[in-house]
Amino acid sequence: MGKSKDTTSKAIDPMALHRKLEPLYELLDKGNNKAALKGATQLLAKHPNLQIARALKGIALYRSGKKDEGVAICDEIKDEGPEDDNTLHTLQVFYRNAGMPSSIVSMFEAASARDPKNLEHLSLLFSAHARDFAFVKQQQCAMKLYRLTNDPKHVMWAVCGILLQTRGMTREERRDATLTRLAAGMCAKLEKNGGVTDRETLLVCARVLRECGRGRDARTLLESALAEKCVPMKAERLSLCATQAAEDGDVDDALAHWRGVLKEMPDDWQAASCAMDLTMRGTVAAAPRKAPASAGGDWAPDDAFTAEGVRGGGGDGDKDDVARRVGAMALTSPDGEGVERGETLVRELVAAADEAGGAMKVGRGPYLLEVELAYRKSQLRGSSSTTTTSPPPAGASEDESLPAAMMKYWREFGYWTSCAKDLAPYSRRLLETDADAAAAVRERLASEAAAAAAAAASSDEPANRKLRRAVAAEAIRAQLGSCGGSWRDRRDSNGILGPALPSSSGRTLATDLMTRYREAREVVAGADPREPTPADTLALLAVNALAAEATSHAARAYANGVGGEIDVDAAAEATRALLVAAACASEAVRNSPNHAELRIGLSVLYTLLGAHDAACETHAALDCKNIQMDTMAHLELPHLEGGDDGAALNWFAARSDLLATDAGKDITENGVKAYDNGVYTKALEFVDFHRRLNTSHALKNAAVVKWRAALREAVVGDAAAGAKPELVFNVLRKVLRGAADACEPLPTRGADWPSSCFNEDLCTNPAFYPPHGGLASLAAADWWRSRGVDASPRAGAETPVAGAHDVGVGAGASVAHRARWQRAMRRRVVEIHAMRAAAGDADADAVDAVAAAAEALFATDADADADAAVAPSTRACDAASNAMLRALLDIARAEDDEREGRAASLDALAASIEARCDDVRSELRRGGGATLDVTCGGVVAATTHLVSEIGAGAFATLASASSAAAKGGANGAADAAVANAARRIKDALAGVVAAASAFDAGDATAAAADVSARCGGAADEDVLREVLKNVAAAHEETFEAVATRGGRLIAHLGAIADAE
Repeated sequence: MGKSKDTTSKAIDPMALHRKLEPLYELLDKGNNKAALKGATQLLAKHPNLQIARALKGIALYRSGKKDEGVAICDEIKDEGPEDDNTLHTLQVFYRNAGMPSSIVSMFEAASARDPKNLEHLSLLFSAHARDFAFVKQQQCAMKLYRLTNDPKHVMWAVCGILLQTRGMTREERRDATLTRLAAGMCAKLEKNGGVTDRETLLVCARVLRECGRGRDARTLLESALAEKCVPMKAERLSLCATQAAEDGDVDDALAHWRGVLKEMPDDWQAASCAMDLTMRGTVAAAPRKAPASAGGDWAPDDAFTAEGVRGGGGDGDKDDVARRVGAMALTSPDGEGVERGETLVRELVAAADEAGGAMKVGRGPYLLEVELAYRKSQLRGSSSTTTTSPPPAGASEDESLPAAMMKYWREFGYWTSCAKDLAPYSRRLLETDADAAAAVRERLASEAAAAAAAAASSDEPANRKLRRAVAAEAIRAQLGSCGGSWRDRRDSNGILGPALPSSSGRTLATDLMTRYREAREVVAGADPREPTPADTLALLAVNALAAEATSHAARAYANGVGGEIDVDAAAEATRALLVAAACASEAVRNSPNHAELRIGLSVLYTLLGAHDAACETHAALDCKNIQMDTMAHLELPHLEGGDDGAALNWFAARSDLLATDAGKDITENGVKAYDNGVYTKALEFVDFHRRLNTSHALKNAAVVKWRAALREAVVGDAAAGAKPELVFNVLRKVLRGAADACEPLPTRGADWPSSCFNEDLCTNPAFYPPHGGLASLAAADWWRSRGVDASPRAGAETPVAGAHDVGVGAGASVAHRARWQRAMRRRVVEIHAMRAAAGDADADAVDAVAAAAEALFATDADADADAAVAPSTRACDAASNAMLRALLDIARAEDDEREGRAASLDALAASIEARCDDVRSELRRGGGATLDVTCGGVVAATTHLVSEIGAGAFATLASASSAAAKGGANGAADAAVANAARRIKDALAGVVAAASAFDAGDATAAAADVSARCGGAADEDVLREVLKNVAAAHEETFEAVATRGGRLIAHLGAIADAE
């Protein structure tokens, strides 16, 4: 390797050098880059070849915004070869912070080549390979270290590198791979030489044995005296042995080990559930769970977190696939002894718990197992279905039934705060399979809870205990459908329909619940406001009941679909119910500001009412950050994009960017630290975690959201006010270049899009708010218009479902929304690339990629009938998007002599936008445009989307067409087509803007009194008045923005029309 310059310089005394460098370090640490640059330059004036001074100058330049200059200086030193470790480490930190792992690798490779026995350089090279996910080189480097040190940890570094190389293989391929046999040999030698001395090393050795098909040897290791020394916690050791025995097919041994776990930890629900799997074969748990952890961990399945869901989702997969989906250890055929074995197991566990002092000593697990037993017995009595809850056979005691077991559990544990949550899976299964039995349990709970309350009134039982028992009963009744149910109950409808209650029944129930809530607040007075209270549950149930009634009204109001006749009275009733629900939630949030469910529910209600600013303010208090930007983005984007608040969207994008940056830096750093600290299983886990975040759909979508907001700002933002269309178009072209580079690249023709991981946590969705099925900006409009649709899968279609690993969704639940989210995002990406191509900034290959991607969208649209039911407003806007894409493609690829062919596509674009404008304008004008009239139907979000999204796209299309026409010379027909389309779209948008400008907030006090009179006494009228003021103010601000931004857009389009 040749040096670019003579690096020798006059020798400097080390102490003198330290005194000169220390101020530079301090300046850089404090962010005073300008002063640091000046100091480094002065030092280099005396010592021009001093590498550390040059490196610090490069860092100062980089941090000052001169990134290319800074990187060039550091690269120059790297290529020369750093002369000392100080310079080497300084460059390492710089490259790491700059996100340049390959530079770190090449630098330490060169350093190790110069000094092959330098352990520090080799260790740093191993870390660089780990950060770069270069698993083969990681293994090779680890072996070099082992030859120099004979340290067992370096063997484990190499073994981990081998395991990571097999990550993409199937289980069968790993079992037969030479690599895994090599790793097994290394582990065997390590054990023979006494190198297995800690928990992590032993677990990885057991994993290697399992991976190469030697499960029984792995179990022998886990049962050995060595394992007892390395894994001192007996319950953990037994659990690992049980999991391995089950995988080996040794059911009896697995069951014995699980019983051993339960002897040590009677409340271990995973152990109890696995024991039931093996005892009552052919049954599954009511609450799906992740598989027990195998020794050393395992890789996530290939179909984990995907849009396609797990294999065998339709129920036709093999037993292993179905077992993974429902979370069972195995789905063997049931036998006649299952019930007796299950009863014996539960009886023994309960007796042991009683002897140990009962639930207060050992926990509630053994007693909840009696409910699980009843659920599994009902499966064995029924058909082969894994979810049937057949009644007891003739002659059997009614006490054996699932309803009886649930009632018994409530009587014994109703005063525990966990009672309702414990019974939730069983309530859901009962409601799914036997509505009559669910109704009977509801009534029985109501009567027994009332009787218990009456008896407790004259007793000295603590008031808090009485309250918890009553609230648990009400919460269980809600799980069984008393408040209308939940969207999660509609598994046969792709999981997207909401709850429903008949007219007025929701408000009647809510009035009773809120009365009890206010009484309960006196019982919990003085409680820490940061902690939830039993009273909060009553308010939450009242909100759900009102939203369920609103759902029924909305279903009637929009039964005729987009553009169809609306039942105005039903729409108004739905609006009133949602307003009262928002008032109930707001009252409860005041008392318990940190109650996440109530706050999310209030934010969603504001979104559905079109009050996006109020929703943003409410949601902001949750302070979502870090991983929540991935798991909760689906709840935040509807109100952010629905209101088109540029500042809030940019803040969201910045937090998402930070998470994406952390995925590239912090996770890899934690993996390196795990190797250094000998926590090898965590080092392997971090690789899987990095993949999930690195391919996260939510983070990809955040980048699209960011650039779409920049695109809209370029066309209708403040800077575009009064600007000539050609100047706006020039700014837009720059934005499109950045957007196309930052967003997901388009696949070439015939290739697939990169895969994505979906990490959403749907457990945070309110019962009345399923995951939206289209654009987040139109989530409110889609919710209103899809309440009454039939969203059942087409005959023969297979609904994708979540696996047991999808803990944020729930095993067996539909994940059909993922494909819709993915399609919506990809459409926006294709539009960005198409706009850039039409603007003349793409070569022939790029235009072909756009054409291929657009054609694929058109093809999927033709086959996406379910989307029209789930997301009707999004589907209506897709028609305008399709017209725009066809026009953009015609502009991008038409030859000079074919310019007249653009006229038809521009005419189609104008017609599609006119149709959309007609729908939105009629919604805005319905009932006079007052607050109560525009809160329903998602018309606020639809108006914002029409002006800011569709309108900005129309400008980009017409400006590109105008520019292309000008470049091609005079052509009257083409010019007229552009002018005609611009004029038609301008006039259509002007009608929408005029209707939005006519909005009148009205008198909130009078409106609150009217709503309160019509909806009973559920809501406090003062709180209701405040909610109405919030909604009206949010509408007013949004429509003012629509008028302002729409006016700019109309001016741009008018100028294009006049110019042509």
